[in-house]
Amino acid sequence: MTRTISIVALLLAPAGIAQAQNQPVCMQASEMKATLIDMYGEYPQPGAVRTDTSVTQLWASPETGTWTMVKYLADGTACAIDDGDDFEDSPRVAALQAGFDN
Repeated sequence: MTRTISIVALLLAPAGIAQAQNQPVCMQASEMKATLIDMYGEYPQPGAVRTDTSVTQLWASPETGTWTMVKYLADGTACAIDDGDDFEDSPRVAALQAGFDN
């Protein structure tokens, strides 16, 4: 089970709603921010990617190694589109992130 699915299970379990694996987890951006900070100790990393319709931002915790890729939509919704537990805060990662800005 991925961490994203764990977020879904935590948020939806009381309602008894099942969520398919590998589906984005979407909620209001303020809820996503609170969840990532309070539950995972993740914070936004440099190198957000902007398009005409969305912004994609990497959130990560160098202390625990967890990370979440979040897509912000114009309607105020944020979707966790990928996650993992192998984040490395290093100059190599910073260089890779900078490459996404081009």
